Amino acid sequence: MAYQAGETGTSEATTYVQPFPPTGSKYEIARGGRAMWSWDGKQLYFVPAPSQFMVVSVRTELTFAFTAPVRFPRRFGLAPPSNPRPYDILPDGRFVAVDSVNLAGDQQSRQIQVVLNWFEELKAKLPVAK
Repeated sequence: MAYQAGETGTSEATTYVQPFPPTGSKYEIARGGRAMWSWDGKQLYFVPAPSQFMVVSVRTELTFAFTAPVRFPRRFGLAPPSNPRPYDILPDGRFVAVDSVNLAGDQQSRQIQVVLNWFEELKAKLPVAK
């Protein structure tokens, strides 16, 4: 289980990993938060600071071990602290993210457009092949 926690007297969050079910072991991965496991459980991605993105490789068989954090290309923007994690990982390893363009707090201009049955709409707008 990966999670972020702030320690008393520090302004930064820290990413930790603990086994589940709990054994009492606790591993400090790095400063930063918004952690997300890869689908195969071999990488843990996290945000150490604004505009940064890091990954550690993880081994959970026999004993727990992890590598030093390595920079990973970040293809999404900044997110306000109220947004817990602006990205997710798809089963094929690709990332999907919400880019927070409006950080000024203007709630009225924030919107997401969801198109349902888009394939049906596309078929209706395309000429029928003969």
